[in-house]
Amino acid sequence: MEIAYSVIELLSEGQVVLYYARYKQLKEAKKRLFGGWKAAEFSTKDGSSKLKQQLIDNGWQDGTFADYQSCGFKKLWLPGRYRIDWKHLCILQEKLDMTLLRQTDFTYSSQGSDCSGVNITVFPETVIQKMQNNEAAITRYMETDDYILSICADILLSRAYITLNPKYMSVEDLIEKLKLVTDKYHKKLEVLL
Repeated sequence: MEIAYSVIELLSEGQVVLYYARYKQLKEAKKRLFGGWKAAEFSTKDGSSKLKQQLIDNGWQDGTFADYQSCGFKKLWLPGRYRIDWKHLCILQEKLDMTLLRQTDFTYSSQGSDCSGVNITVFPETVIQKMQNNEAAITRYMETDDYILSICADILLSRAYITLNPKYMSVEDLIEKLKLVTDKYHKKLEVLL
């Protein structure tokens, strides 16, 4: 994880970043008898909820935070679909706070099997675009495809996935930056394209 944190810190330097902690799901979404869906229920006592309350209690002002909820559908073998709901505590900053990022990563410990690891998106802006409220800002950044890169570092295995936007960064540029980190830790960089 130390290498992943170093990569995240290097690649997000001077840019707007968005990262999140996932809420623990208590009940799955259910199809209603007469159409529509009943949304999933999420915990109010898990690591993400505690982190959100900590931010509120401390009057945190180093960025913007809000809940973001979304859903997706998966096809089943039988006719029909299965709905999957997600809820995240999203944090948006102009300068990445590594201590807070680590806290969002560690919220998985109270989540049971819902652990997901570090998920961070780096944007081309250096200043957060102002919106009418925190929820609107989080929604705008969660739903845009105008980003430099996205990093997902697994908490269970020693791997990370980096998705690049070729408009802002080439694979060769990324490899050069990653070499700086691997050299620092005396590791060999292996790239699978």
